[in-house]
Amino acid sequence: MARLFLLIPLLIALYFALRWFARAKVDDAKRAITVAIFCILLALLVFLAITGKLNWLFAAAVAAYPIIRKIWGGWRVFRWLKGARKSQQESAGGAPVKPNRSGMTFEAAYAVLKLEPGASREQIITAHRKLMSQAHPDRGGSDQQAQQLNAAKEFLIKQLDEK
Repeated sequence: MARLFLLIPLLIALYFALRWFARAKVDDAKRAITVAIFCILLALLVFLAITGKLNWLFAAAVAAYPIIRKIWGGWRVFRWLKGARKSQQESAGGAPVKPNRSGMTFEAAYAVLKLEPGASREQIITAHRKLMSQAHPDRGGSDQQAQQLNAAKEFLIKQLDEK
């Protein structure tokens, strides 16, 4: 009977949380999910500490550390090799390729902003604003598309500033 009295408020709270989640903005929902995950993990740690079963968690973390480190290192090497191979293929075409840390090249940046090579700073900013007004996530665009537009603008303006 005590479990029923604990379960009913939990279900009511879950109902209101889901209603809020359905109406929330994306940033608020992400923040709420992050906080919820943190609180659940913290409650789990407290529960394991109270019941005296926290030691297996530390043992599992220590055992998993070398495996995770090896996988992470392999993944980083794979990404590096993939990027190096891609830049070699692009530079074989004859055009100088200067990728930045996001992998953006001049050709890709101009293509993303729908500009001709050699565009001025004002043209870059104007094209970015125009395309961003259409591709912004708040207006139905995607996060990835907005990130590409921002990366292209930053890359081209940085290259103009270095000249």
